[in-house]
Amino acid sequence: MALLFNLGVLWLFGPDKALEFLPGYLIERALSLDNVFVIALVFSTLGAAMLASVLKTRKARRSGPSLDVSSDEDQAGSASSRLSR
Repeated sequence: MALLFNLGVLWLFGPDKALEFLPGYLIERALSLDNVFVIALVFSTLGAAMLASVLKTRKARRSGPSLDVSSDEDQAGSASSRLSR
C-alpha cells in the first residue's frame, strides 16, 4: 500500500519527493519489526511470571467470591440504626 502511495508521490511531486518518502518508509518498517522482536523478548523473559499470575487469578475465580454471612435484614437494621443517630 505504501509503495502505491509512493508511486502517487512520484507522479504528483516528482522523483525527488518520491526518493525522500521511500527511505523513510523503509526505515519505519525496519523499526517496527525491531519493536516486534523487543516485545517478544520481553514477553519471553516475563512469560513465566505472567503465566503464574494468570493461573493464580483463575484459581481465585474458581473458588468463588467471598460471601458475606450477614443477611439482608441485618444490613437493613444496621442502616436504619445509622439513620436514627
